[in-house]
Amino acid sequence: MSNPLQNTNNIPNTEGWNYKCETPSGPLPVGQIYFGLNCFYGSKTVEGGYIMIYDLPPHYQVRVAFKYKSWLILKSINYEQESYLFADGKVIFYETNNFFFFYSGAFSGEFSHTSETLLLEFLQLGDIPAMSTSGFRELTIDLVLCPSGCQSCNSNILASCIIWSVIDYKMKAKDLYNFNNDGWKPLGEKPANIYKCGRETQFYFFGFFDKTTKLEKTVFLQPHYAIQIQFLIIYINFNRQTKPTTTILFNDLTVYEIVELLDVLQLMICNYIPSEQMSSPTGDQVTRVNFQRAHNQPILKITIAQQQASDINTPWGIRDFRILLKKCHSSCLYSCSGPLISDCFSANSILMQFVSFFTDSQLISFDGWNQISVYTDNKICNGQQIIGGVQDISIQKLSYTIFNLPQHSQIFIQFLFYQIDSFQNNEKLYVDVDDVIVYEQQLVYINDLSIGSKLCGNTQQLDTSFQVKVNSIDHASNNAIIKFYVLGTTTVGRWGIRELQIKADMKLVAQSMVKDDKTVISWHRFTDTLQILNCQNLNFKLIYIQKNTILRKKLKDIPNHTRIFIKFEVVVVYQFKFNNSKYLYLQIDGQNVWKQNFLLTSEINICDNSNRSQKFIFEALIDHQSSNCVLDFIADGSGPTESIIYFGIRNVIIQYEKILVS
Repeated sequence: MSNPLQNTNNIPNTEGWNYKCETPSGPLPVGQIYFGLNCFYGSKTVEGGYIMIYDLPPHYQVRVAFKYKSWLILKSINYEQESYLFADGKVIFYETNNFFFFYSGAFSGEFSHTSETLLLEFLQLGDIPAMSTSGFRELTIDLVLCPSGCQSCNSNILASCIIWSVIDYKMKAKDLYNFNNDGWKPLGEKPANIYKCGRETQFYFFGFFDKTTKLEKTVFLQPHYAIQIQFLIIYINFNRQTKPTTTILFNDLTVYEIVELLDVLQLMICNYIPSEQMSSPTGDQVTRVNFQRAHNQPILKITIAQQQASDINTPWGIRDFRILLKKCHSSCLYSCSGPLISDCFSANSILMQFVSFFTDSQLISFDGWNQISVYTDNKICNGQQIIGGVQDISIQKLSYTIFNLPQHSQIFIQFLFYQIDSFQNNEKLYVDVDDVIVYEQQLVYINDLSIGSKLCGNTQQLDTSFQVKVNSIDHASNNAIIKFYVLGTTTVGRWGIRELQIKADMKLVAQSMVKDDKTVISWHRFTDTLQILNCQNLNFKLIYIQKNTILRKKLKDIPNHTRIFIKFEVVVVYQFKFNNSKYLYLQIDGQNVWKQNFLLTSEINICDNSNRSQKFIFEALIDHQSSNCVLDFIADGSGPTESIIYFGIRNVIIQYEKILVS
């Protein structure tokens, strides 16, 4: 393939290159226009242009050729002009001139390369004051392709390409709609952000992280005996004093380090300088990581960590992450030590699909999820405090959740029910446990003083209270979600509860508002009608998690396992860039097992043009053995008086790790 950079009708065609000057070519005769000449001077730092080239077909070598010209404006032994061409951070061309007013030449060269993207940088480095400039034209890029059908190769011999198979990844995309973090997560309190680089043709990085940030990703691999890791890393405003060392770890063991970084000033690719370094811009350093190791386990935790030797912080980010595998023989079910059928062996565990939610683009089903929020409304009724008794029955749907129940086979529920004002339309009281109705009772119209009286109603209708006992409910789960609600059409009737007692095999495990107890903790309001967030540009909808609400689902009948794996897609919509942290939490059985901090500063719009929005994919591998669990998503979004910050969830995929018996 070719990508010539040349001029048309004596007007330079920059063909998507990013650069920083008004006129990207000098006043030279027809046919002598060079991109960058009389534009790239490189005074305090370098100047130049760069481009990211995408969707390269499988290849193993790149050949580059171009013509170049430099102009030494003031010829002196004290002034020197330097020109560089970098490919993925490596120098492939270098030329210096401190003698000729004009100096021109031609370059052709080749280098090894296998990635689907290629970052080219042309740099002009001059003295202070800037007394030189340089540029180039007629750039051609040719690929030496792999044999037909190869996903990756290191020569044009067919045998060299059968070995490696590429695992699909999402951090390579050119357009924002298809680019995401591909499951990578900053550990601890470190924020997630996708950053936009470039002016003419933009590209994206997952970053930019400070020097203490660690990134982590767990991958689940097909049977294989070797692994190859590739990605592009960028250091922002790279400073030689920081001497950053980037370490890659497999399951917490170091397998590779990046320590050889160029001692040369670089381009400012991403137009970003940390505030503490504004007075000393030094440019950005890019390098392509590529290494391979023997490996045969189906589950692999990959960590990327930073060490910097200076107090100066060098932010960093990654993109183009991909994995290549040397796969086992097709007869190997789990793993192997080599390519032969005799190299197969069994594995200790395997990941199995359990269930998925919100995968339809238009969300036609909510799959039994509830939105819940803390409920504290209460009322004094006949001198006693009750939970509820305030809102319309269509709104007042209450749930009470118990975690860490002792081992048991049955539960018992008892409470005092208050029927307030008018119920005369065949309304029914329901109690359900873990989404199974265990009790229902018709509520009758009270018009007889022998069974009703005025307790706390707002009308002339009579009120009443009665005790409800639900005995011998088969139940063995270590948690329980108990729901209380009334269905009907009354707009006048109200209801409430007190003296709630819950027993597991006759042992009291929870109670609320019994005797002098006036606490209303553990009560929630629930609805099974979820809120929808429309992502128009991507043609899908999301489940919107409102501030101070929980998105909840109880998972039941999970087969025997040791861990569960949860993967989900998050879209954050925000009106303005925000520098104060916002969090998304994942809880299992009431305990935080995962959280992510967001500090979104990019002007990125993936959903529509009215607000900024970013898309992320996250994964969590969690120790867990019970056959059931209560899954909660909680988002620290915005309130009614705050700038818009919405969190949307979709594509929730849940798998479990099954132990294999040999």
